[in-house]
Amino acid sequence: MILITGAGGKTGKAVIKALVARGAPVRAFVRSSAHEAALTATGVREVVAGAMDDADSVSRAVRGADAVYHISPNVSPYEAAFAMALATYELVGTPPLDQIEIAEAFGRALNKPIRAEAETIEAWQYRAHSAGMDDHQRETLTKMFRAYARDGLKGNPNVLGWLLGRPPTSLASFAARTAAAQA
Repeated sequence: MILITGAGGKTGKAVIKALVARGAPVRAFVRSSAHEAALTATGVREVVAGAMDDADSVSRAVRGADAVYHISPNVSPYEAAFAMALATYELVGTPPLDQIEIAEAFGRALNKPIRAEAETIEAWQYRAHSAGMDDHQRETLTKMFRAYARDGLKGNPNVLGWLLGRPPTSLASFAARTAAAQA
């Protein structure tokens, strides 16, 4: 059984779809039971509703799980505490790439010009504020963006390989596979 936290969100639903398509048994952990019918319809075997800061809910969710894919609520001030409540690994698949390198990899795979342009943090802050993002979320994401710009995305790419028992898929291979599926 694979437990997916944050299962009611966009990333959670995408992970669930991929796992169910491979025949994996999935348990969803969500804040509200209102998600249950929709998740069950996607092939989720079990749904556990509860709060990430409720030890009993977390215990029910992880009981009997062979693996956990944890997705913290977006820019939650309690992200670290939620992660510490579970068994955690820092997953970094391949050496980090910037947006320009990612665009170039997909351009090569699709055999068409694709380019990425960097947006200044100030422009992003203005756009996020205009879209209604609250101060805490903007400040948290701004700190993250500045840290990545200063230090890059750090992590040990070996951990994912050890867990998978094989090297992780490179972006170039993923892009080529995606392009072939679109052809």
